[in-house]
Amino acid sequence: MTFNPLRERGIPLDKQLRNWRELNVTPTDPDHADPYTRCRIIAMNGIEVEAIMFSHHLARHCP
Repeated sequence: MTFNPLRERGIPLDKQLRNWRELNVTPTDPDHADPYTRCRIIAMNGIEVEAIMFSHHLARHCP
C-alpha cells in the first residue's frame, strides 16, 4: 500500500499543530552564531535526514 497524495484528504488548518508563521523562522547568521550552535544545527540536520532515509528503506524492504 503506497501513499497517494491525490486520494488523501489532509488535516484542516485549524486542527494542525503549527501554522506557517511558526514554521517559518529566521535562519541563523553564520558570522554571528556560536560555533556549537552551528554544530548542533548540522548534527540535527543529519539526524533528520537519516531518520527519513531509514523510514524509506524500511518501507521498501518490509511488507
